Amino acid sequence: MPVDEMGLSSRGRRLWDQMTAAWQPSPLHREMLLETCRMADRLERLDRHLKGEDWLRFWSRNDDGSRVEVVVDKLLTESRELQSAFRMAVTDLVKAAGAQKPQPKGGGVLADLAAKRAARSAHTAG
Repeated sequence: MPVDEMGLSSRGRRLWDQMTAAWQPSPLHREMLLETCRMADRLERLDRHLKGEDWLRFWSRNDDGSRVEVVVDKLLTESRELQSAFRMAVTDLVKAAGAQKPQPKGGGVLADLAAKRAARSAHTAG
């Protein structure tokens, strides 16, 4: 599966693009998001393994020429654990993205001060 310059495959890249389209994460949250996107890619690969579409194959030859195969078990357990970690990471990122207050166009500190001044004027006039 091809990866991009950040090491993400298609599922991870889609998640990255969707999250960063509406949110400017801090440097710490960017790292959290990148790891979450990597988890999404791993879950995709694990799901293909579980469906039998993409098996992990490890083998070698002994000195006598016989073949040794390594069986990867506990794949479902690993997948469930990663799903749980993914869910927690997404929850943290959603909280972080929701906590960031969007600045109104032309907003900022000056707009906040102007709004407070206007509210104060309205209160004293009435």
